[in-house]
Amino acid sequence: MKPFYTLTNYSMKKFFLFIASVLMVGTFAVSCNPEDEGGDDGKKEDVTPVEKSKAAKILTFSLANGSAVVEGEIFDSQKIVELQYNPEDIAAITDGTASYTISEKATIAPDPATIKDWSSDVKLTVTAEDGETTNEYTVKAVALSYDVAIAPTFTAAKLLTEIGAENDIAFYGGNQIGFSGLDIVTCDGRVYDLDFTFKGNLNMEGIAPGAIMGLGNDDNGVLVAAVGYGDPEFTAAPVDGDGAITWNYTNATRFFVWKNGWEAAPEKIYENGSRLMYINVNGDVNGKMLITAKQGVNDGGNGNHHLFHFDNCVVDGSKWDWFSTGIAEIGIGGEQNFTSAAWRLGASGGSTVSPLGVEKEDAIFVYGQSLSALSVEDPNYAANVESIWGKDGSAGMIVAARVGYKGTDMILEGNAEPINGKTKPHRYGGLYGWGNVCITGDVKAFKYNNNVYVGVAATNWNEPHFTVVDLTASSEGSTQYLLNTTGLTAGTMSGGSLSSVAYVYDAAADTGRLAVLYATVGNDKPSSVIRYDITRTKK
Repeated sequence: MKPFYTLTNYSMKKFFLFIASVLMVGTFAVSCNPEDEGGDDGKKEDVTPVEKSKAAKILTFSLANGSAVVEGEIFDSQKIVELQYNPEDIAAITDGTASYTISEKATIAPDPATIKDWSSDVKLTVTAEDGETTNEYTVKAVALSYDVAIAPTFTAAKLLTEIGAENDIAFYGGNQIGFSGLDIVTCDGRVYDLDFTFKGNLNMEGIAPGAIMGLGNDDNGVLVAAVGYGDPEFTAAPVDGDGAITWNYTNATRFFVWKNGWEAAPEKIYENGSRLMYINVNGDVNGKMLITAKQGVNDGGNGNHHLFHFDNCVVDGSKWDWFSTGIAEIGIGGEQNFTSAAWRLGASGGSTVSPLGVEKEDAIFVYGQSLSALSVEDPNYAANVESIWGKDGSAGMIVAARVGYKGTDMILEGNAEPINGKTKPHRYGGLYGWGNVCITGDVKAFKYNNNVYVGVAATNWNEPHFTVVDLTASSEGSTQYLLNTTGLTAGTMSGGSLSSVAYVYDAAADTGRLAVLYATVGNDKPSSVIRYDITRTKK
């Protein structure tokens, strides 16, 4: 029986031919479908090339070097980028890193990242995405010029008793006032605002009462203190009936900082086996900082000044050194003085050193030193002249400046006017005219408007004086002043044996703040404070 369905060779050939023809017809029909030509409407789509951008502009431009930042102003019609900068921002101009934005997909040449010195005109070419459109800009640095002025904030110095304090707050010689932010702190732990309105008491956690031997602050207003300690802890007691204080000298010193303000607990950053006084601070507590501190003569020290270098509150012992004052036995006219004691510096009490910079090799150092009494043979001595408490023979105070801790000294002079009708030059200002005859003063070097200034506080038995020297403008034999040597409130206070100066820059107000303390030991002698503000106006 035959299968239900079979194919012969002939029929099989016909079958395959039929299948092949069907496939060919299908292929032809698909390839000839008009809907595949040019989309839904049967037309071919045109593809137009995208035009490249012709934008070639500098949109923003600035320079920075640390805290110095200069923003550029762009004058596009003139193709100028103007960098107006304040004097203190010069580092951004001479060694600045550029930040900028330009038109999208544009390029700039030369690469601003490769340029550091922008003090001379710099040409920058911006090329658009199309590679053909270009704009050449000129980057110009323009130094702003200012007039600088100083003025007291009160018509007269304020007595400590007026602001609620005791007169006898100062136990040690040296700087007894400092800033915490824009608040003023005195060595008795009282805190005031800029108008000397009492705000509260300094957080003294870990510090014995009365143990602060010196105060200062870094460039940002972080308070620093030299604190005495020993076994037993610091003690002080009045003795001989005139209100004067006798203290038990401590054997060692700790440095404390108030990083988080005066209300927060301080941090101890260093401990030294000597009794350190007359501290001064420059730099940044949270970065590099230089502290000068004198080793006291009363505990067997040699009276020279230590130089302590800190990096983020860690002392670098390899950089430690002495600062020696170096002037010896040379009179005001360059001639040998009759008494060597009058010119012996460093070993005497009352010396103070203020650094401006954080490395001993290139920092500016300004120092003051009280001079011993002149001998009767000295031509500057005048025993028969009406005296101020019998102290006519005193040489007063000397102030000098040098670059680098081993640099050459430049002697500075005050310009105190003679008083009480005396016509002899500097008669009551000491030989160098700072307004002190027999008692030490204090100095503070600082920068404002990129100028170096020195505040000099000096005292005598008649009235305290204050001077601000323009050190940048001064030269040997020609001292220039922002504030002439000025007597303060004669008759209101008889003086103050311990002078102190503190400075901080108020960035929000673009104002330098100087706080000056004249403190006497004992309640029977008035002590006082005053503040000066330094401002500038664009020329």
